[in-house]
Amino acid sequence: MNSEVKATDSARETVIEFEAAWQRGDYATVRRLLADDVTFVGPFETVHTADAYVASLARAGERLERMEVRKIFADDGDVAVFCDLVMKAPLPTSFVARWYTVEDGKIRAARVVFDARPYVSAAPPAPRS
Repeated sequence: MNSEVKATDSARETVIEFEAAWQRGDYATVRRLLADDVTFVGPFETVHTADAYVASLARAGERLERMEVRKIFADDGDVAVFCDLVMKAPLPTSFVARWYTVEDGKIRAARVVFDARPYVSAAPPAPRS
């Protein structure tokens, strides 16, 4: 197996472990899988530290009922996850695209894209980081 295939498999496994930890509220594992200077970009906020990203995930996790993964694509250190986030009522289920960059077994960047319009009125203001 060549090194690019190994890197792709490792990055994919890292993201799968990260997403599973987030779903079960295991924020110690979530934090362990993040680079200290991870950058997260989403519809409501952008953060540049692992601790700020974990706090953001914890806020979102309070509203998450479950995540239904539809497809995962991996190419070297890039991993894309397409899923439905089933949120607690009254929030709707949303189709979400997540793009992760993994280096040395740590997530260095994450970008999340979804239609945020239904959440605007329900979202608490994000703390300033």
